[in-house]
Amino acid sequence: MVDTEADQQAALAGTAADTGAVDAPGRVMRGGAHWAVALVAMAIVLAIGGPLFGRGIFMGADIVKTFPPWSGSTPSTFVYQHGPVDDTIDFYAPERELIRDAIVHEHRVPLWNEYPNGGTPLGSLPNDGLLSPLEWPMLLFGISLGAAWTALLRLVLAAVCTAALCRRLGLSRFASNCAAIVYSMSGFIIVWSNWPQSNIAAWIPALFLAADVTAEKRRLRDIGLLGVVVAAMLLEGYPPLVVVSMYTLLPFLVIRVWQRSDPLDNTRPSLWQRVATRLRAAVPLAEGVVLGVGFSAFQMIPFALRLTDLNLAYRESSTHKSLPAASLLTTVFPWAVGSPAHPSISASAPNFVGSFSFLGAAAMVFVIVAIAARTAPTVSSAIQRYLAVTTVVIALPLFAGLYGKALTIGGMVKSVVYALPVMTQVPIERLVGPFLFLLSLLAAIGIERVLTSSEVPATPARSWQPRTRAEWLKLALVAAFCLYFIDAIIRSEQRLLSATGQARWILEHSIAPLIILLTTIGLVVVIRRGAGTLRTIAVGAIPVVLVVEALLVTTVAYARVPKSDYFPDNSTITFLQNNLGPDRFAAADNMLFPSAGTHYDLRAVNGHSFSPQSWRDLVAVTSPGTVSLPTLTILGHTLSTATSPALDAMAAKYFVVSPDVTPYGKLVAPADATGTRVVHAGGHASGTVQGGPLRAVSLQIPGRTKFRGTLVYLDVTVRDASGKAVATGVRRLQNQSHTTTWYLPVTGELLPKSGGPWTVDVGLRSNSNDTLTLPTTDASHLALGTVRDENDGLVLAHVDDGALVWQRLNALPRIRWASSSDVLTSAYHATIGMAIRKTDPNHVMLNKQAPAASGAPATISVLQDSSGHIRVSVDAKGFGYLVVADAIQSGWKATIDGVSVPILPADRGLAAIPMNGGKQVLDLRAAPQGWHLGIAVSLLSVLGALTVMLATFVLRRRRSTAPDRANAA
Repeated sequence: MVDTEADQQAALAGTAADTGAVDAPGRVMRGGAHWAVALVAMAIVLAIGGPLFGRGIFMGADIVKTFPPWSGSTPSTFVYQHGPVDDTIDFYAPERELIRDAIVHEHRVPLWNEYPNGGTPLGSLPNDGLLSPLEWPMLLFGISLGAAWTALLRLVLAAVCTAALCRRLGLSRFASNCAAIVYSMSGFIIVWSNWPQSNIAAWIPALFLAADVTAEKRRLRDIGLLGVVVAAMLLEGYPPLVVVSMYTLLPFLVIRVWQRSDPLDNTRPSLWQRVATRLRAAVPLAEGVVLGVGFSAFQMIPFALRLTDLNLAYRESSTHKSLPAASLLTTVFPWAVGSPAHPSISASAPNFVGSFSFLGAAAMVFVIVAIAARTAPTVSSAIQRYLAVTTVVIALPLFAGLYGKALTIGGMVKSVVYALPVMTQVPIERLVGPFLFLLSLLAAIGIERVLTSSEVPATPARSWQPRTRAEWLKLALVAAFCLYFIDAIIRSEQRLLSATGQARWILEHSIAPLIILLTTIGLVVVIRRGAGTLRTIAVGAIPVVLVVEALLVTTVAYARVPKSDYFPDNSTITFLQNNLGPDRFAAADNMLFPSAGTHYDLRAVNGHSFSPQSWRDLVAVTSPGTVSLPTLTILGHTLSTATSPALDAMAAKYFVVSPDVTPYGKLVAPADATGTRVVHAGGHASGTVQGGPLRAVSLQIPGRTKFRGTLVYLDVTVRDASGKAVATGVRRLQNQSHTTTWYLPVTGELLPKSGGPWTVDVGLRSNSNDTLTLPTTDASHLALGTVRDENDGLVLAHVDDGALVWQRLNALPRIRWASSSDVLTSAYHATIGMAIRKTDPNHVMLNKQAPAASGAPATISVLQDSSGHIRVSVDAKGFGYLVVADAIQSGWKATIDGVSVPILPADRGLAAIPMNGGKQVLDLRAAPQGWHLGIAVSLLSVLGALTVMLATFVLRRRRSTAPDRANAA
């Protein structure tokens, strides 16, 4: 009896060889297998390119050029071409830097990131995935080189395990290696590069392979290997995709276990005996999964407990969400809905990363062969049916949840799928990963079917034609399914193609995939009808076509940029680094992108990271339009936000806004212009304004203005009567279509009130021979307006071409003493705002009942204020509270002279520690919930697995040597 598909294939190959067939599958495919391996290795290296060897960085780091303050020095000709990769740059990369620096240089796992959103847990959570094996190059080499080598490991893992899985299913080495090319270069792995999602997708073949081996062999080492794979996937930090992978794996294992559990003798067991046998076979699989959870417990237990502080309702999926049916076209025509290299096209297209489903025109030809033709003789028909049915089950809700106004089959299927546990936390686009994986296996089966079809004895011409009612029904269902999606795609494409120029652009960029499609069909015909050398060449051309098509996509989709584009230095950054100290800055809109502070070691009120609801509630008080999601907070730029008492409480020493925001203060209109003056690049013009503090000058640039230079600025210098420069400023100019008032900010806030009048020089700076027409008065001086201060607690402290930095004079220290206290009785934002507005530097609003402070002062001295550890010496005259303006209400522990004390929630999102009078030392340390328990569980899991494996090895060794000892005796 043949036990596995690999044995079946070997038997078939041997039979073909015995018959003396010239083009037997064994000979043709063995010869092409090594060729395919060489091509897949070449494709992986070429896809990543120079960053593997230190030439550039493998991520779209140049996206920072599109955000202020860096955009102020970005040429207007710059076009960003790497799609929406924001998370990988402002979230993952900086946090991975922090973890690496702490582990490599300080030999510790950092438990706290003190920089974004008042601080957030770090090394105890798997959010960054840095402790997963695929991310280890980041630990070894750092971001600049590690990103490329992580990508190399990812692609190699996906390719090797896909090929190995195909071999276990009974496919030839050639078809298996072709599947490796298809899946490792598929769209989900490509566009999610540098996210955990792509790494988890690369682990999916390893998961199927390890589970299949465990189900068959049931050895301890196989169970351990399955546990390692499961742990690696969990440590990547995106459990929803792991859940989807497990659901996809389950029916596969049911089929495999059922097939292998039939008795080898002629007994006829009862149904219950058969079920019991299969349930016993499933026990090692459950053990492997549990072991994997145990291996990763040091991060998964704190992660599970952390979820209680977060509101993830925004991630809940529902049956009305689906990818546009047009996204299905990207499986064959990758740029069918736009390209990141052409933002004008992708701007009106669906989310490129979420909707990109590229598999390849060549691969899809073989998928159709696998589904439409009769089953391949070397692969179990049940597995082929599983692949086809599961692919359809995923495709229906993924691409056609709603069709017009009527609920379709896809919507109903999705309702069933999303009724499964945990699935409501899985965004619909994450199903693309398993979808492409299953399609890759079908493509391999299609290749195998093409290569073996002409070897079937008897009438090969009829080998693909249906012979039974079941085969006719299958063809009818395939045809109906294709027609359904073609109609849905046409309808959803109407909106996309209606925009001017897009239809032509998309059609032009579909030529190459169309050529590949026709070429592949031609190769299939040659392989089936040809013979000898011609057929051999056609077989060898299959992996060539797959690699060429993949490289055409990776050339566009993979980001490779100069290292200098990775968070370059900027005068605004330098100013904050020199002046911020232990306090925070707050950034309006998308300033500083919005978590760059993590890279530059700058604490921020807002940013991109998971933050507790209490901190977001406090941030939301600053303005009604504040964006406050569990992973992202973005402030508005209004004066009420800049002066918000909530920012005072959060120790926001500076408020950073774009130069496009009109400077806060009293606007004084310019004098009436009676003439104009033309200023050439390198030249300047002057005007006068009244004396006193000055925040900005304003002038009107009349009419339509278009610059030839890509970097054009107005430099401003304010001079006193002696000609000495007392304030400076700069403003970048852009093309304008009508008369515009430009505000030119200057650092003249601290000029004497009795000084002046001031002479203002305005100079034009351009990298081309530009000219600018400026309005003048009768005396040929510039007609200038001003912006004056209004006693609003702000000082314009720094100006550059990309940002305005306002110092907030009323900001409280981040670590301070509260000698008086009150209780916040309502959680509503309005009440919180009123309560905060009543605070003073020595007052704290507690979130729950606690003893009132005595009103006595204290002297505090901060002894240590580093990531995850704060020590403060306090000399208090009476009972009060030490307030720490960090998001440390949970996950931290406080001790006073070694005695544990509570951390009380205060000012809604801050923390207060009660302290008695006298000299004391307060010690605050990050202590994530479940961290020590998780470490203990992980250590016990590893030690337990090693102990059992060692004991089993010793017992087997003794049993094997027992007969020898008996004979010797």
